[in-house]
Amino acid sequence: MVALEGVPVYTTDGDLLDRHYRWTRKQVRGLIRSLKVHHGVDVEWSESAQDTVDLITEYAEWVDKGVHRSLLTRPKPQDAYGNPLKGGSMKKRDLARHLLQGFPGIGVARAEALFDAFGRIPLGWTVTQGELAGVPGIGKKTSADLVKYLESN
Repeated sequence: MVALEGVPVYTTDGDLLDRHYRWTRKQVRGLIRSLKVHHGVDVEWSESAQDTVDLITEYAEWVDKGVHRSLLTRPKPQDAYGNPLKGGSMKKRDLARHLLQGFPGIGVARAEALFDAFGRIPLGWTVTQGELAGVPGIGKKTSADLVKYLESN
């Protein structure tokens, strides 16, 4: 990782205001992209020496974490208007729409059309509850809940 300390200031023409260098905003951005794309080097900006220390500390913690899945999760269930749904206020159609949108090519309209056509989620497990319970992290309760959910919808 490269930490660039200090906030760049540019003229209205896009030239970097630095008496030692004559770089344009476009050139600076191009350099940063080249470091990332061609050399695999992450570049981050910091505002001060203390911010650089914080940046390096945060970066080390982030690397040590190892697994980063936050951007791989689906958003929480929402109603047709984008309002968050909570367990008790969730209707079958809303929950079905949310689940069906997890499949490729299924957006809001298709998910609703599927639910409306069948009155339920037209899916079923091809494995037993016991097989589901054998998956690491699933267990008996979760496998029972999953089977019950798909069978009831």
